[in-house]
Amino acid sequence: MSTAQDRAYKTIRKSILGGIFPPGYQLRQEDLAERYGLSRTAIRFALQALADDGLVDIRDTRRSFVADVTEAHAEEIYDILSMLESYSAGLAALRATDEDIVELRALLDEMDGELEEDLAFLDTNSRFHRKIHDMSGNRALKELIERVVDFPQTLYLKLGTTTESGGANEEHRRLVNAIEKRDRALAELEMRMHIETRRREGQLLWDKH
Repeated sequence: MSTAQDRAYKTIRKSILGGIFPPGYQLRQEDLAERYGLSRTAIRFALQALADDGLVDIRDTRRSFVADVTEAHAEEIYDILSMLESYSAGLAALRATDEDIVELRALLDEMDGELEEDLAFLDTNSRFHRKIHDMSGNRALKELIERVVDFPQTLYLKLGTTTESGGANEEHRRLVNAIEKRDRALAELEMRMHIETRRREGQLLWDKH
């Protein structure tokens, strides 16, 4: 990624997560290029990268929109997360190194300091989950998960709040403990329980929306 492309990616992503561009907003390349003083090539690359993250929806017409989500779509995503992330966590438990465990625990500590900062917590949460999927050693699985692993950010955009961060990090801690024990079955179970608890909290948020 070039410097201009990286700048475009980070700038547009910050604007989306900051609520400047709400769900469903059309992201016109020419407008973004003028707004941020960047080339349309850099903007186009950034929009594709954001689409890969699940934050932008590029439609058949080639027009780009900030990703939106319905309650039914959220349920479908949680189904996928529950299956794929639990399997990935099990593989990570088999292949984890001591250095991996140290890195995961550092991310846990980082999230503990971000419990009152939704966007910072979500960013570190993404890094935590991605680290586990890197540890799985299964490239094809990781590529599938990449499309949905940042769904909590999309849900945040829609609902304006996150699920309970403190509880989520306690679940993360139990998951890391299972991985450290190299217990595949327990790691799979802890990840599945984590996803299902987040699903339930998401359902309660939808009810209030």
